[in-house]
Amino acid sequence: MDYLLAIAQGLFGAIALTMPGMVLLHLARGRTVLAWPPAFLLAASFVFSSLILAGVQRLSFALPSAAAARLVTWAFIVSTALYTVWKGWRLAWESIRGMGFWGRISLGLVAATVLFWIALMPLSPYPSHLTMGLGDPPAYYRAAANLVAGRGWATDYFVGDYASGSLSYLSAQPIQVLVTTFFFQVFGVNWHSLYVYDALAGGVAVCLLASFVCLASKESASDGRHIPLLTLAFLLLPTHFILFGLGVMTAPGALAFLTLAAFCIEDLPPARLRTLVIAACVVFLFWARPETRLLAVLLVAFWGVQKFLSARWPRASIRLGMGVIVVAVLWAHLPDLVDSLPQTVRGLCVFYVQYDPTVDRFVCMYDDLNRVLSRANFLGGGAVEKLPNRSLGDELCSYPVAFLRYLLVWTPYAARTLLAAVSVPDWFPSWQKFVPLNVPFAALFICLALERRNRLILAVMAIFLLLLIPVFNFLAGVRHVLAISPVLMALSLRAVLRRWGAGLGSLSIRIPAGRWLALAAVALVLFADARKLIGVRLGPGDRTYVPILKAVQEQTAPTDVIACNYPQLITCVTGRRSLGATWLTENLDLIVPKFNPDFVLIDNGRARKENDYILFAVRMDGRLPGYEVVAHSAERQFVLLRSTRPRARSTKEG
Repeated sequence: MDYLLAIAQGLFGAIALTMPGMVLLHLARGRTVLAWPPAFLLAASFVFSSLILAGVQRLSFALPSAAAARLVTWAFIVSTALYTVWKGWRLAWESIRGMGFWGRISLGLVAATVLFWIALMPLSPYPSHLTMGLGDPPAYYRAAANLVAGRGWATDYFVGDYASGSLSYLSAQPIQVLVTTFFFQVFGVNWHSLYVYDALAGGVAVCLLASFVCLASKESASDGRHIPLLTLAFLLLPTHFILFGLGVMTAPGALAFLTLAAFCIEDLPPARLRTLVIAACVVFLFWARPETRLLAVLLVAFWGVQKFLSARWPRASIRLGMGVIVVAVLWAHLPDLVDSLPQTVRGLCVFYVQYDPTVDRFVCMYDDLNRVLSRANFLGGGAVEKLPNRSLGDELCSYPVAFLRYLLVWTPYAARTLLAAVSVPDWFPSWQKFVPLNVPFAALFICLALERRNRLILAVMAIFLLLLIPVFNFLAGVRHVLAISPVLMALSLRAVLRRWGAGLGSLSIRIPAGRWLALAAVALVLFADARKLIGVRLGPGDRTYVPILKAVQEQTAPTDVIACNYPQLITCVTGRRSLGATWLTENLDLIVPKFNPDFVLIDNGRARKENDYILFAVRMDGRLPGYEVVAHSAERQFVLLRSTRPRARSTKEG
């Protein structure tokens, strides 16, 4: 049944996430048909449809009851379906017919791959893939479930690792959560909706990436075998196949940025509608995720500066003087601007660095920031508010060169993550040690230098963000870089093809042996990618919480509060309120007296070096005063303890 549910959501999403945007673009165009490449139209429709669905859901949740919100959602579905039957299918069919034979083959390859990704989703027992570093999908799913249930954005769990106790940016960048609620309203709460949305976004991104690269020259823009070959290359790239197949949460942002870059560089008529698509992509980036919001702010700021400097009025000398004055005023008031930032922003890692005069450079204040945050959160009394560097603004003004050196320290890390984003999705592949860390950036800049278009601001912004991401998030990984790597890849390949790829359009494998060799290579890469993807879903590293979650559901009641080291997952799957931190055992001396949880769960589900289960056995002799063991597995390395207080008798008896 789960497989049918996942596939049904995929088919439903393919329609719901393209048709509304396509119809809107048609209405904006008027009676004439858009002469855009089909992949461009598909990507723009996906972005617009996502914004429309998120907007409808946002408005529906402002209504007084969950039933009213569901009614609005279904009214939108019915009205959209009626208009789509009338207009949308004709537009979609005309677009597909205009693709050419090899273009339709490419679209079929992408559709089959996305269907394969979605069909594998039920193999995962819960919405988390810790071994691949995909972040916190359980937090997204729980936020969507709470919204559908009428509980709003308030969280029913507390994570000590975060400065605010939860992912505070979910309500600030809500597009993916709101689109997930749209699926929930139709199919009910499940663990596939968000991943289906992300997988569909990844498939559309691959279509656009291949089309965008092919438009680099007249030869490659023509219909030919090179189109499906290039599409296959981007599909089978291990990072794309595995992370898009797992439903990485940065896939929609990657699609939006790639769409923005494609419409900026290709002068597609009409100009006003193209500008509307670019504006929609900026809005999407701003409301999607933290790293894409930073990218949107950088793009708008640099575009504004560029327009100001290229304006005809006032004179250049006056514009230059005005710019110098603005920069001087901002620099002089930088400490005040930093101090005025809201508390939610102070969870960014940049606020936990300070100037060290002994090395004349900014350094991290804490070796393990999340560990320090956990202790401070459970101490209370404003301990968390005291952790950020209150003098950061003054230090930035006084030592700008030292801060620049601090930024450059992260260059090797950025190079490694960029290599992984365009190759294999491991954090640090073993073969990278044989590649000098300056090679990725050197090759990137050489390729971009060949780009003759006056649109390198996109590449500059992407590289700038690549260097900034680790500064704002010490735990940034491949999933964050994946938001910009398709654009860098596309711009680099376009530059190379424009200079040396004149024969790409006539690419053909005429020798039978060569044809079979190419097919064998494709089959080998596909087998390796599929094996890795299935291995992640079925591997023990991403199934360790199966017996733990079963024990929690059997031994606890819905009203119980559980202390654990993965509150997001426990609350998401079981519905129980929870609190805790990754370093649970060392904080039990604060958690138990202050919060009096009904249950305490000690486990090593995250397979950390500092094993919580072993620490509990060694430091506390496997016992916790005031609690009794109700479930224990030495093989699975977890123990569930129940409070012996009288008020805990409402729980199920073991």
